[in-house]
Amino acid sequence: MEVLRVAFENFIHKKQGEGYDFKYFDGQMIGHNFYKLVLYHIASESGCDKKVMLELAIGTLRRVLDAPITNETDVDLQ
Repeated sequence: MEVLRVAFENFIHKKQGEGYDFKYFDGQMIGHNFYKLVLYHIASESGCDKKVMLELAIGTLRRVLDAPITNETDVDLQ
């Protein structure tokens, strides 16, 4: 994950250096697409169907929306 985080930050910094002015929505879409590509990569490497992987991710998001997890409530993040 650390390698992916650095790659993502390098991409943002490179584009900003080229004069691109990122807006809030740009960041949301870049993050969405970045993590979708990560899921697709994991699916292809593990032989899992992309649709199944996305359904799993959507199910996880729904659980978080129903019961938000923060650093204060998740003992693994403390």
